[in-house]
Amino acid sequence: MEKYTNVDKFLIINQKIILDVKFGEYPGVFDSRIEDIKNKSIYITMPSQKGFPVPLAVGVSVNVSYVGDGGRFSFQSKVLSRLKEQIPMLELEKPSVVFRKELREFFRINTGAKVKILASYEDGRGNPVDDVFDAYVQDISGGGMRVTAGYRLEHGQEVEIYFGDMVPELKSARAAVMRSVAHEDQRYEAGLKFLGMNTVDRDKVIKYVFKRQLELRKLIG
Repeated sequence: MEKYTNVDKFLIINQKIILDVKFGEYPGVFDSRIEDIKNKSIYITMPSQKGFPVPLAVGVSVNVSYVGDGGRFSFQSKVLSRLKEQIPMLELEKPSVVFRKELREFFRINTGAKVKILASYEDGRGNPVDDVFDAYVQDISGGGMRVTAGYRLEHGQEVEIYFGDMVPELKSARAAVMRSVAHEDQRYEAGLKFLGMNTVDRDKVIKYVFKRQLELRKLIG
């Protein structure tokens, strides 16, 4: 982990951030965005969880983290005030140091989220067939995911993954089946590799992985 004292270089307006709150009335992991930066303060949108605002109290300590160019960044701060503007905001104390970790693109995190998968193929008469089924994500990284379902995918097959609420900012992604295993309970496991995913969309997946990691740490304690 690297430490930087020239914090203004790493703080960007409109940067989406994650707040990790361990104490107070609303402990949890919340989404927000940097709205403005001044001499000793950072102004962020009111944190939210699943679309609902979370009014953190003045004095609450927060760990702020986000994925940016070159890695994962984080810093400690606290709520200085609440602002009732046209967009409700919180004023945070500007940090004296920012920490950076290397972004491991293929770091995997466990999850039980549900996605939909579209598998297209041709039947015996050469007619196109589209099968859509639910699958459960066992783990996911910036490079792909491992899923289980009641539908067998074949090695080399290409599919479309629809993320739904799992990664709301990303509608779908193309993937190839790299591994397919049948289990005794008529469940099938498949290892999927993302295909043609651009950097912007990959960062959305990595952000989900990062946020899920924070949530699991809180559950473990």
